[in-house]
Amino acid sequence: MKIENESSSIFSRSALNSRKGKILLGVSFALAAAAMEALADVIPKPLMADTQILPTSPLMIVFLIYIVNGAIFTPFTAKSKPLTKFPRKPLYALTALGVVEVLSTIFFLYGLKDTTAINASILGNSEIVFGVIIAMIVLGERLKRKEIFPFMLIGIGAILIPLGSDISQHGFMTNFVIGDFMILMSGLFLGGVMTMYKKMGDEFDSKRIIQYTSFIGAAVALGGILVMGLPFEIDPSHLPTIFITGVIGVGMPVFFVLIALKYIGAVRTILVFSTTTVFGVLFSSLLLGEIISFANVGAIALVIAGTYILRQRLAKD
Repeated sequence: MKIENESSSIFSRSALNSRKGKILLGVSFALAAAAMEALADVIPKPLMADTQILPTSPLMIVFLIYIVNGAIFTPFTAKSKPLTKFPRKPLYALTALGVVEVLSTIFFLYGLKDTTAINASILGNSEIVFGVIIAMIVLGERLKRKEIFPFMLIGIGAILIPLGSDISQHGFMTNFVIGDFMILMSGLFLGGVMTMYKKMGDEFDSKRIIQYTSFIGAAVALGGILVMGLPFEIDPSHLPTIFITGVIGVGMPVFFVLIALKYIGAVRTILVFSTTTVFGVLFSSLLLGEIISFANVGAIALVIAGTYILRQRLAKD
């Protein structure tokens, strides 16, 4: 009996350590995705500036980002299940995922064109609020009582403070604030993308998801360029930045998020992913020389506090 109890105790501790290890691994991948995503939120802004160098259309940037990303991930799908062997319904869902994802990127870049990269980085985390709500409705996931307070802190810091500050400074319907609302629309679409990734992750290989949705996104962006009659013009010096944005800022975060979703679920992945705000503001200041205001500091402080409290409480599970 004693040996049996000791054996049971050892296996229990092993299971507990395994569970904590999975949570830590999921959080780590979500944080890495946040840092890479933040880089993509910042470095395209100079490409769209009205300078002596030819400014690049946001749609052109989106097209190039997604076509490059799809091409980069194609070799990694050699061992993945061919798309022709999937039923039509999952393929339709995967196509919808690609459309929603590229719409999020398009809205974000048009918003980034008119607002600051710091604002875009902070407001971009509206995806957390939308994503958690959508995940609760669609996937049936629920915030635990102890997770509600940090979630509220993140929501106030990521949405209410920056948006309220911009409206008070620039007026309600100025180009600057319209850019903010475009970022919020991007967050709405991206919140849906997070939930859709959770469903698609059970059907498709993660590399296949990235490849297919990238080509769908490129097709949607190309269609937008043709419909709007935009010229196919781009400064060659912009190509390295676009390449980096596509691979490090779009493809890899998606790959890491898909891994995190399997370990800690959609709601928790979205919440940990909120650190994108912190990384984005730092990159905006370091790379673009933008000034961090007191409102930005307050928003960041709430996001950091909410994320820290959340991680502490997740660690106890």
